[in-house]
Amino acid sequence: MTLGHPRGLWILGFSELVDRFCYYGIVTVITLYLAQVFLFNDSHVYAISGVYSTLGFGLPVIGGFIADRVLGYRKAVILGIIFLILGNIVLCFSGLSCIYEGLALVVVGIGLFKANAASQVGTLYPVGDDRKEGAFATFYFGMNIGALLGPLVFGTAVALWGWHAGFIFGAVGMCLSLIFYVSNFRYFGQFLQSEKPAQSSFQWLCLALIFLALLGAVWMFSHSQYFSDFVWVFGLLMLSVLIFFAIRRNSQERRHILAFALFVIFSIFYFACSRQVNTSIELFLDREINRHVFGFEIPPEWFASFEPIFISLSLLIIAPFWRYLGKKNKHPSPHVLVILGLFFGALSFVIFGLSALAASIPSFLIWNAPFWLLLLGYFVLGLGELAIFPSITFLVTDLAPAKLQATFMGFWLLSSAFSAYIGALMAQLSSIAPGVINSQEIDLIYEHGFFKVAAIVFVVMLVALLALPWMRRLMVFRE
Repeated sequence: MTLGHPRGLWILGFSELVDRFCYYGIVTVITLYLAQVFLFNDSHVYAISGVYSTLGFGLPVIGGFIADRVLGYRKAVILGIIFLILGNIVLCFSGLSCIYEGLALVVVGIGLFKANAASQVGTLYPVGDDRKEGAFATFYFGMNIGALLGPLVFGTAVALWGWHAGFIFGAVGMCLSLIFYVSNFRYFGQFLQSEKPAQSSFQWLCLALIFLALLGAVWMFSHSQYFSDFVWVFGLLMLSVLIFFAIRRNSQERRHILAFALFVIFSIFYFACSRQVNTSIELFLDREINRHVFGFEIPPEWFASFEPIFISLSLLIIAPFWRYLGKKNKHPSPHVLVILGLFFGALSFVIFGLSALAASIPSFLIWNAPFWLLLLGYFVLGLGELAIFPSITFLVTDLAPAKLQATFMGFWLLSSAFSAYIGALMAQLSSIAPGVINSQEIDLIYEHGFFKVAAIVFVVMLVALLALPWMRRLMVFRE
């Protein structure tokens, strides 16, 4: 035991930290890498980034199913880490084909690793153990530390040693994760020790399917213009499954499923804003923002770490206020917080638009107003996540029908994949066409693009606000 928890928790927490370190480090670096080295236009960059984020959030649902039915948690996690190591190594080599193949290896590795590492946390504790909630909080903390460190380390490595240096850190980190995981497997509880693997023929079939998924991912990265068709077909399939579940349930549960679907759809638009931190906003700050502070130029990749930093700092400030409201029985309801999250998402892009406007006005450049407005936008965006993420998680668990909690949590995870896709579409609103080099014109494109995103999310927020009384009637919470 370590600090009252099994050692396995810290091994799994470290593995999750490194996984998020790699994911967010790569998604931060790859945007600038494709734009500056391969000279891709903005639309192409956003499309590839959208494929990476969509598969990175969507494939863990399939990876969890594979582990549950065929491979088991241990084999799935080990295979996932190996894919992540290989992906980072391949990304170290030059050439566009290496980019596509490396990214494909990484997303398939994430698909096998992420859901199954989290699932193992629950197996460390007996049923009813009060420490389990704290264990998942610790695991989530490790995930956020990885999301914070990835852009900082990858960005610093790129600035000091070149584009491929960050991927070396990712490969080394995942190698350490594999060593720690395999050498400490005895700490992962009796549940995993007694796993009964499927027949070898099914395992070989599963490995063949994983290989096909890898080839499919390579094709999607190299033909990103067709990815939107796949997303829409997949989205219709998920909607059909949701309707199928609703038909088989009683009237109250059907109302809950409808409310669940509406809240998830609304939340997608907030997270679509958040995903643009690594696309349109990153290219904007790299091209148009003076990043010198006290004589030091902040690498553009570092800015992706500001949102988790602001989330952590805001949580320290807001948590006492939340507890005070709770004691007064005035804590905002989860559905109101979802609308508040949408409001902060829209407001953050108003501020980003003002930053682009200030960048085109010489008098504002004296005090570097665009830089400080950009930081304010990151802060407001972080406030939105604090409002919407816990609320949606609560609503998912509360509205899901009995015996379908895990399935509906899977739908919630898949919504993150769709938010990445919607975010890539929104980023196209501020894409700079080839040949546009005038700084004033570039600022104007970003200004209009950011304001358009703000307007879209604001309209979604108004729809959610108008629908709130109806959605409240749909929600009859179980005691």
